[in-house]
Amino acid sequence: MIQTDAPISPGSSGGALVDSVGNVIGITTAIGVTEVGASGLGFATPIDIARDVAEQLLTTGHVVHVWLGVRGEDLDAAMAKTLGIVGGALVREVSDGSPADLAGVKARDVITSLDGKKVASIADVVVNVRTRKVGDQVKVGLWRAGRAHTITVTLKERTS
Repeated sequence: MIQTDAPISPGSSGGALVDSVGNVIGITTAIGVTEVGASGLGFATPIDIARDVAEQLLTTGHVVHVWLGVRGEDLDAAMAKTLGIVGGALVREVSDGSPADLAGVKARDVITSLDGKKVASIADVVVNVRTRKVGDQVKVGLWRAGRAHTITVTLKERTS
């Protein structure tokens, strides 16, 4: 997602987010809301993802969602320091039968990289997987039990 401070009125998502020269860089999707109302933050789906979704809908009538099969959270600085690593995404849950499960990813693993690219947060994992295709193989760098591991995961389509 692209974070923006451009005003997005409630109920008016779906508009273009443009850069300073008028290039469309995203489609507004959500606004940040607190107990007192909108927080002034908006979020947009990057145009490359929106374009891919539109092309899939036009050519096949449906959208393929690539699936890794983990739920997680950002590794906080204190935990990273305790583990002796810089950061990553802490795996809280691995879905049974998911690509991650089949490859051997476990709850409590910390994802530190995807295909050699450092992972600083669970959002990094989500964005990276979104750019992939069904059948892609991804080398997942993990920190488990005090040691670095690399596991190859073959991504699948998420089914309902």
